[in-house]
Amino acid sequence: MANGRANGELLISATDKLREGIVMFIASRVTDSRTTNAYIAARLQVKVEGGDGGMLIYGTFQSSCDGIYYPSKDNKLADTASLTAKDGIYPLDTPLAIGRIDGKPVTLTVGNQPL
Repeated sequence: MANGRANGELLISATDKLREGIVMFIASRVTDSRTTNAYIAARLQVKVEGGDGGMLIYGTFQSSCDGIYYPSKDNKLADTASLTAKDGIYPLDTPLAIGRIDGKPVTLTVGNQPL
C-alpha cells in the first residue's frame, strides 16, 4: 500500500477450469486522548489456487502488502480505507479498481499484469 504491491504468478495449464481466488482486506484505526493523529493499519492479502488436483499441474500463490497511515484524529476508518469489490467473475487482463486507501485506488488485475 503506500506504494506497495501484492503480485505474483500462478502457472497452470491452458486446459484448467475456472478457479477461485480470495482477497482479504483488514484495516484498523486506533487513537487516544493524548494524540492529534489516528493510527490506521491496513493489510491486503491475495490467495489463489489452481490446477486439476494432480500433483504436476496444481499450484498456489499468496501475497500481501501492508501500510501504516496517520490521518487526522477526526478521520474515520472509512475515510482512509475502503474496499468495494464483490464476489463475481472478473474480466481477464483488465485492471479493476476495488477500493481506496489513503486516497489512492487499490487495483486488482486477474491474468497478466499490464506493463
